[in-house]
Amino acid sequence: MAACAFGAQGSRSSASILPPVTEEDAAGADLRSTAFLMPSVALFERIGLWESLAPRHRVAGDAHRRCRGATATPRLTRDFDAAEIGDQPFGWNLPNWLMRRELMARTRALPSVRVIHGIGTATVLPRSEGAVVTLTDGRRLRARLLIGADGRDSAVRGALASARAPGAMDKGAGLCRDA
Repeated sequence: MAACAFGAQGSRSSASILPPVTEEDAAGADLRSTAFLMPSVALFERIGLWESLAPRHRVAGDAHRRCRGATATPRLTRDFDAAEIGDQPFGWNLPNWLMRRELMARTRALPSVRVIHGIGTATVLPRSEGAVVTLTDGRRLRARLLIGADGRDSAVRGALASARAPGAMDKGAGLCRDA
């Protein structure tokens, strides 16, 4: 998402990602859905993504929703009516496989974004002006900004943790906004 957003504003960026499963009936497809709230749609419109997603969305739940904590026995619940904050739905549900497909298509269409498939982050050398990222195929990228949006077992975070000074905070931030 970050590579698409940077690319839509004309910034050069590189994204190293595993090829996503982008068809509903393909092996390994993520059949879950994600609810995106109203501000997400504004971002999707700004980066040129919403037009391809809009025909496939469905409104997230009824107009009346109940929010609760993520524990089995919530301590706090709140009822709300989305109409109280405007005439738009509270959110939209999109299938994860579809989101990945449309996001990849939009990102590939941006001339300022380089998508590197199937290559991961091997090492990160933090510098005061950014980072030097060595990919698993040996290529090196220089970046002013490195974002580790690679999940719970983040290779970027792991590489940063091994490069940090003892006692430094573990701030994992792979997207590279090119230097």
